[in-house]
Amino acid sequence: MKLKQIVSLFLAVVLLLASAMPVCAASPGLSNFKKQAEYTGFSDVPSSAWYAESVKTVCEYGLMNGKTASAFSPSGNVTIADAIAIGCRLHDIYSGGSGIFEQSSPWYKVYAEFWASFAKFSYYFDGKNTSFWTSNVTREVFAFIMDEALPEEAYKNINHIAPGILPDIDLCSDHWSSIYTLYNAGVLTGSNDMGYDGVYFPEKTITRAE
Repeated sequence: MKLKQIVSLFLAVVLLLASAMPVCAASPGLSNFKKQAEYTGFSDVPSSAWYAESVKTVCEYGLMNGKTASAFSPSGNVTIADAIAIGCRLHDIYSGGSGIFEQSSPWYKVYAEFWASFAKFSYYFDGKNTSFWTSNVTREVFAFIMDEALPEEAYKNINHIAPGILPDIDLCSDHWSSIYTLYNAGVLTGSNDMGYDGVYFPEKTITRAE
């Protein structure tokens, strides 16, 4: 057999074996978060804004997009559907996925379905109508969604805030545990609007800049 034929046969066998081998997905972890796009900026996000660097980061890492190609709408409110979309992207990338979802109608349907496939308390959003999904998310529900998006081991404690310390978080509420999880992981901090640290204002809505 000629050398050229041997090489061709060898390559054919290698390709056949490669196609038969299972593709190994990336292991879950924070290391899966990598830059996916170049940030080109938005006309309504000045470089001096307190949230400018955060907008750049969430866009580069595929967690949020602008409202249009040129506007981010930092003062706009986050809806429940928006929050679920962010949560799904977080979960998918952490799990080794791309964080990119196919379009659906309505646009949030694909996220609602994916959310139901992994969330521990997925029933919280079961059977909700359009007005629910398009309503503004409160700060406590946003914390709940972020807590659900990633497993417990992703939120390492860097603070030690015991239940009951945060003055405006009712321990009888549905989402107090999520708020404390994010506070202890350093994801959330309180506001000084009332003259002391720790006020979270759980019932208030949340802006895209926040």
